[in-house]
Amino acid sequence: ASPVAAPSWSSRAVPAGAWTEALTQLLLNAFEENQSGELGAHERADLALREILILASRAAETPRRAPRQRAPDHSTRIAGSAARYLTDNLAQPLSVQAVARYHSLSAAHFSVIFKRHHGKNPRAFLHAARIARAQALLAEGRLRIKEIAATCGYADAAHFCRRFKAATGKTPKAFRASAPT
Repeated sequence: ASPVAAPSWSSRAVPAGAWTEALTQLLLNAFEENQSGELGAHERADLALREILILASRAAETPRRAPRQRAPDHSTRIAGSAARYLTDNLAQPLSVQAVARYHSLSAAHFSVIFKRHHGKNPRAFLHAARIARAQALLAEGRLRIKEIAATCGYADAAHFCRRFKAATGKTPKAFRASAPT
């Protein structure tokens, strides 16, 4: 009988990954069958070894894929979800406790996660988002200041005007007048 040529992959390493667990299990099965001494044990061990060779062959021939990007971790998902919720619901009366509870976290832990990802606590983030939205609406010039206050989640125009001036240094009326048309 002529010698069998070594497979083309024999000089390559089998990449770790999905194949590793299957190959390990097959090796254990082959070993256990061989040790059992039961009727047909050697034949079953031989079959397991053949299957190992087939899987190793496939694994070595499979092109290596580019590494996957890591999925966002839990805290990143929470911070992103919360930021979207806050910016999508500016007109609603929002509380840090309610958003934290939605994510099954204490308000303190939620605030720490949020600040780590967004650089400011949720209340400051919400305030900045409301002011930014108000600036955009004021620049458009279509809504009255009272309507902008309600759209941005402020209970009344006077409170909105105080918060807006504290954040921007201008009253909403002065900001609107200075906005480019």
